[in-house]
Amino acid sequence: MSAVQWLAVAASLVAVLTRTLSRHPARAASLDRLRGHPAVEWLGWAGLAILLWLSFAGQEPESVTVADFDGDVCVVALDVSRSMSARDVAPSRLARARAQLSSLLDRLPRELRIGLVLFAGEARLVCPPTADRAVVRHWLTRADRGTVETGGSDLSKALSVAAAEVRKHASPGRRSCVVLLSDGEHLAENAALEAAVAELNKTSTWVNAVSYGLGAAALIVDEEGATGTSSLPPIHSRADPDLMRRVAEATSGAFVTSGKADRALMNWLGGSERSSTRDQDSKVVLTAVSWLLWIVVMWMRNGP
Repeated sequence: MSAVQWLAVAASLVAVLTRTLSRHPARAASLDRLRGHPAVEWLGWAGLAILLWLSFAGQEPESVTVADFDGDVCVVALDVSRSMSARDVAPSRLARARAQLSSLLDRLPRELRIGLVLFAGEARLVCPPTADRAVVRHWLTRADRGTVETGGSDLSKALSVAAAEVRKHASPGRRSCVVLLSDGEHLAENAALEAAVAELNKTSTWVNAVSYGLGAAALIVDEEGATGTSSLPPIHSRADPDLMRRVAEATSGAFVTSGKADRALMNWLGGSERSSTRDQDSKVVLTAVSWLLWIVVMWMRNGP
């Protein structure tokens, strides 16, 4: 039931309780002694506070979605460049991206084949599109800076490799999808990136992009937690979500930041929203309890 339906139930219960107590003076007298107690006052304000919190929480915009995805192939391009070790997104940009993608795998349609491209200064196809989630997870857990030898960050090479896999594996007449997980740092020529986007458009392939990083300069941390060496000063990375957005929009795809990636990824790929449904159900129940608490306490304070 919705929160409004729960409110109607709560109001009905209070009406029944009022009518019942009015027929039993002894019980009504006992209830009168409870009115005015400080605990009743605090319960009322607690219920009101929860209701206000739920109201504002419910105003958070939904994740960006695109038209229904009916393709059978998706290639994920995951950035493993050095800048992805920055910790402005906990525990790090790369760790967050791997965790979000891993949690999604088992909730995707069984017929959807997933490919994985890891990239930095070059791009490497480590997993051709497959319906075997264990294979994808195997390579995903091994995705780190050492997976790609060439340093730097080249989004164009990642998209070019992804486009080639889409052309090779996508079924005729069905639109395919590339999911780009990166902080948006692009250290190569923009012309190459534009050419890669144009190639994706030829195959009617969306690029749905998730940006990791807060935009401000973030300190890059290595695996041991160091931020520099005796000969090299600390290095900072500035995420570029605007570039990620432009790439997505150029292919009629969608863009979100990492904070909204969980639901967005499921929406993009047709995955089950079991965890989101549980969260929504919990919110409805909490709303109902808060309304009931507020109505009962106000009735107790002011009398039937």
